[in-house]
Amino acid sequence: RLRGVYRKAWVRNQLVLEQAGPALAALAAADIPSLLLGGTALTVVHYGDAGVCPLAALELAVPAARRRDAAAALGAQGWT
Repeated sequence: RLRGVYRKAWVRNQLVLEQAGPALAALAAADIPSLLLGGTALTVVHYGDAGVCPLAALELAVPAARRRDAAAALGAQGWT
């Protein structure tokens, strides 16, 4: 049973992390600094195993002064 829970978390996390690449690239192309937060950052940096911590969403922080620019850059990529 635990193996199934792990596999489900791993697959879902792969989908979230796959979306992170284009989002981070869009922000970088617009010269907007970004920071991964929460479980996303822990999974990538600390755990090193995408099945350990289930992720619900991609969590990013951008400077408050650039939030509109970030929304425009991500909106151009289809993010809402």
